[in-house]
Amino acid sequence: MTGHGAKFPRKMDEAIAALLTRPSIEEAARTVGIEPKTLRRWMREQEFKAKYFFEMVYTPSATKMVKLARAKGMHVIVGAEMFVQQGGRQFEIWTGKPAPVLEMQRVVEFALAQRAAAKNNENNKKVRKKK
Repeated sequence: MTGHGAKFPRKMDEAIAALLTRPSIEEAARTVGIEPKTLRRWMREQEFKAKYFFEMVYTPSATKMVKLARAKGMHVIVGAEMFVQQGGRQFEIWTGKPAPVLEMQRVVEFALAQRAAAKNNENNKKVRKKK
């Protein structure tokens, strides 16, 4: 890495880790004491690479980080899949039986679709009231 980031590999790691717990790039950058534009540049750098990206957020499914990871060619595991797989494994540990993962996936997808539809309906009502 060249430039400002070459001096701060630990700071880069901390900033990228902060992205997992903060709601925005700006807040993640402030958390570790760097400018948001620096963090954005680091996220575009070739050194920000891995084979896999695990997203814990399950709504929306295509977060900014998911889009960035896909653009970088990473294999992305989205939040809903992480949620289902974690629940499936817990089910197996607690019951000693195989988890019905496909059914669990369908239930999660259905619930998320219902949640999105309800949110859209609510937003549409707000728009109509303003008119």
